[in-house]
Amino acid sequence: MESTLQRDEKHLAENTSPSNNSINHVGSTEEVDLATVPNPTSKLQRFANRLEAAAGIEARGIERVPESERERKYAVKDYLYMAMIWFSANCTANNMAVGILGPIAYDLGFVDAMICCLFGTILGSYLTAYISTFGPVSGNRTLVIARYTIGWWPSKLCVLLNLVIELGYGVVDTIVAGLILSVVNGSGMSVIVGIVIAALISWMVSTFGIKFFNMFERYTWIPQVCILFIFVSVASPHFDTTTPSAATCTILIGNRLSYVFLSASGPLGWSAAAADFYVYFPLL
Repeated sequence: MESTLQRDEKHLAENTSPSNNSINHVGSTEEVDLATVPNPTSKLQRFANRLEAAAGIEARGIERVPESERERKYAVKDYLYMAMIWFSANCTANNMAVGILGPIAYDLGFVDAMICCLFGTILGSYLTAYISTFGPVSGNRTLVIARYTIGWWPSKLCVLLNLVIELGYGVVDTIVAGLILSVVNGSGMSVIVGIVIAALISWMVSTFGIKFFNMFERYTWIPQVCILFIFVSVASPHFDTTTPSAATCTILIGNRLSYVFLSASGPLGWSAAAADFYVYFPLL
């Protein structure tokens, strides 16, 4: 019995050695011999691979992106891509709605609201940017990384909360986009039709994967900036920069803090997917 136990322990140690499981480790730098990887046995996986090859749709799910698929050096275009993707993704109507809540919901003056919104956005952006750095390091999606940082079962709570966030953002974005399309069209288009159009465009961008998303975000910021300049030029004569905040003392402090964290929640909403955009980026 003792010899059998020793053989079992030896067999277990060999099968669980780091060299055999290095592909599953976060941040592993060992190269994977793709020739030894078996072909997918699932019909759905084979169909997904054929679809990816034919139409360019990203078939990779939560699987880790190995270093062999992202061995290259950083170029200037990579840094431009990082700037454009976040500028484009946050230069949207729903974030403008957050910007006007300071005076409306918290009775803050123009200067107070602008400063609180600025520092809240910087705080949320900094935290999201930190999470995004795990993408090139590990090659894993954000919620997959959560398995290694907080454990298997707690990460499921993160997934559940992320579903709520994504559904909420999707509903708000499509409704706002539908309202804008309806107004711009001169009431010739109903809000429901505008919502359906916005939902279909979002579905196309998300279905075709990160490559199509990169191309989409590379140019979509141009009309957004033009619209923002139009908004500012129309609304600037009505800006009230002299009226102070309505509340005083502790109530004013509470309103300021509330608005700071409300502003931070905008970029923080991307934190659950921040590393996903960089899984194809190489290590520095």
